[in-house]
Amino acid sequence: MKSGYLNDEERADWLMEIVGRFEQSWQGTQRPSIDDFVPQDVDPASRLQILRELVSRDLEYRIQHGESARIEEYLDRYAELADNESIALELISLECDLLGKDGAASIDEYAGRFPTFCEQLPKQLTKVTGRKRKVRLN
Repeated sequence: MKSGYLNDEERADWLMEIVGRFEQSWQGTQRPSIDDFVPQDVDPASRLQILRELVSRDLEYRIQHGESARIEEYLDRYAELADNESIALELISLECDLLGKDGAASIDEYAGRFPTFCEQLPKQLTKVTGRKRKVRLN
C-alpha cells in the first residue's frame, strides 16, 4: 500500500497495522527482521516513521529477551534515523531508559558513544534520568 494516498487517520491505522504485525512476529520462535516490515513503495517521511516505531519495538523486545542490543546498530543500518537528530536522540534515550541507566555515568557513557550529540545529551537524558550533569566536551 502506498502511504502517499492515505489521509492522516488511514496513515496512522496503516502504521499501527505494520507495528502490530511486527509485534506479533516477536511472539514466534524467531526474531523478526525489521526490513521485512518496511514497505518498499513508501515515501521517505512514512519510511522514517515506520523505522522509528519498529526500531523502538525491536530494541525493547531484544533487551527484554536478554539480548545485547545497542542503538548504534540501528543508526548504522538506517542512516535516515541517524540523520534525524530528534529521532536519534529519542532512540538513544529509549535505550538508556530500557537499560535502567541513570545519573552522571549514563550521560558520560552516551556522550562518549555519541559524540555528535554530546551537547544535546545532558538535556535529553535528564528527561530519562531526572538528573543533570555537565558533560565534558573534548
